[in-house]
Amino acid sequence: RIWMVDNSGSMSMGDGRRFLDGNKNVSAGRKAGRVSQMVNCTRWEELRDSVMFHAELGSDLGAPTMFRLLNNPNTALQAQNDHDSSYEDTYILPQIVGICVRRNDALDQKISNTGRKEGGILTRFFGQVKQSNDDHGMDDDEDENTFEWEGLWEMDFGALDDTDLEWVDRARQDFEHVASVMHEVEPRYTTPLTRHIWAIYDQVKAIKKFLRPSQKVAIVIATDGLPNEHVSFLNAMRMMQKLPVYIVVRLCTDDDAAMHFWKTLDLDLNVPVEILDDFESEAHQVYSMNPWITYSLPLQRIREWGYRSEVSDKKYSSCTCPLSLRYVSYFCPLQFNALNCMGPIICVLGNTI
Repeated sequence: RIWMVDNSGSMSMGDGRRFLDGNKNVSAGRKAGRVSQMVNCTRWEELRDSVMFHAELGSDLGAPTMFRLLNNPNTALQAQNDHDSSYEDTYILPQIVGICVRRNDALDQKISNTGRKEGGILTRFFGQVKQSNDDHGMDDDEDENTFEWEGLWEMDFGALDDTDLEWVDRARQDFEHVASVMHEVEPRYTTPLTRHIWAIYDQVKAIKKFLRPSQKVAIVIATDGLPNEHVSFLNAMRMMQKLPVYIVVRLCTDDDAAMHFWKTLDLDLNVPVEILDDFESEAHQVYSMNPWITYSLPLQRIREWGYRSEVSDKKYSSCTCPLSLRYVSYFCPLQFNALNCMGPIICVLGNTI
């Protein structure tokens, strides 16, 4: 999974909403059972909660996940510390962090795009480049000087026999690193989506050889705005159609122009695109069409995760239109993990599926 995390200046606006779990992280001396509720917050805090959930889930499952901040988090800090000679010794925030995927500067760049097994640990390497010009194309004969090298990245899956306890520690350290970065970042600047789409295009091409025939890469675009260059962004997205990807757009805004752009994106593309609003908005949409469904936070998270069920039709997978009995028979087993749960219901209704 590859996340594009919008840390532009507009993410500091205070119209976000986040779920506050009253029973989680109860401090010493305070009783459990506090009220769980939705609270106001910034858009960045709302998105950070989502990123932290998926980072922890990826760590627990050993699912390689990369988080790409749209803007370099050190730019503003560096500008403020240009007069400070000790700046180079301070902590530098990375623009890309990952779970079970790490930059390995110790390896020679010539190792990129190869796979090998060392010491019982399955490692897969790929070179990562980022396009430096939003308007630039992706032709094979392009001058390599138009690209910026982002390093050699390693995907860590641990030992194949599940006995690699050190791998568990490495995954947990990855999560702690992601958590540290996400809490240090301050939203600033614009929304350079296009250059990151080109970089992800290169990345997916590099790891395509490691994917199973039916496996796809989930790309999550979490943003509250529009790309700086609409035309070049759409061209980049069209290039994605050639790769095994599944795209999720997690919106952090109610702006009409942004909502219209993203919700009509799939009209120009031939790849599946899941458009998600915030948790409350999605819950209201689902309830308006299917009031018998309790749209809980885990349902929102699993859709952000890029999970696709047997309810493959877009309008039914999101439950934002009335579900027929046939699709109810797909949906209920998915929710309750019971393959035969629809038998009594069908008998009572007297319908045949």
